[in-house]
Amino acid sequence: MSHRQSGSVPRESSPANNDNDQKKSQRTEQKSASLQSSSRQEHEKNLQHSPSAAPPPPRGVKRFFLKLSEKIGNVEQTHYSQQFIETCQDIDNYRLAIEDLTTNLLAIAQRNTKYDPKQMERMEFEYPENGNPMELIVPPLNKFSDLLKLGEVTKCIEYAPKLGPLQRDFHRRARRALKGIRYFLCIEYEELSEAKKILNTRRQDMDYAKHEMKNAKSPEVIEMKHQMYEAAQKLFETQLQIVLGHMEKFPKQKEIHLKDVQAFFAMYRIMHEQAAHAIKG
Repeated sequence: MSHRQSGSVPRESSPANNDNDQKKSQRTEQKSASLQSSSRQEHEKNLQHSPSAAPPPPRGVKRFFLKLSEKIGNVEQTHYSQQFIETCQDIDNYRLAIEDLTTNLLAIAQRNTKYDPKQMERMEFEYPENGNPMELIVPPLNKFSDLLKLGEVTKCIEYAPKLGPLQRDFHRRARRALKGIRYFLCIEYEELSEAKKILNTRRQDMDYAKHEMKNAKSPEVIEMKHQMYEAAQKLFETQLQIVLGHMEKFPKQKEIHLKDVQAFFAMYRIMHEQAAHAIKG
């Protein structure tokens, strides 16, 4: 017994239908190719006439070859003025000197290395509450006073509670006196360093754009590279003004730091005068 297959049976396509399908497919491909070509031409036209559409500055591999070309001498490098270089060196050397000076000032204020400031941003070096040596020595003296000379022990027990708060107050005032130096080391110098790094990047981008502009051949490419160079040059000049703005503050910063050091030693002298007065009283 034969069984019928359910469902529709596919019909064989005729040669005429195949020809029509092929022609439709060819027309579709031609239309798609035409649209892609038109879109590509329009994109190239926009690149030629729009400065904002210029490619971004070199990154990654291109930047590596740019640095290599600069060392070899293939790319003309923009050089900073001698005054600019010397000012940068002066600020760098000053930063090392003022950091060393601050470390020594803190050593004067806090002789216990256990409380050396771990972070210059906070510069906290004062003793905790009831943790000053003058405060810590009172309970043992009271405990062993019977074993020691009463006169000397009595004086120590009397003076120690007065000297502890004086030293704690000096620590707070000394920290406040050095706030200008602390701000320079933690904020202002770091901002200048970051600005100089960005400036060097802008300079490399500008030199690379200038190199590509000089080596361009066709007028369209020359125009595009010229726009890229002008954009890179503008970014470089803008960043240069930012760096110069930081450098212009340097003389005023040194004056502030000098006043900070003078204020520190003034607080130090006052603390000793108050301690002497407390003992005599």
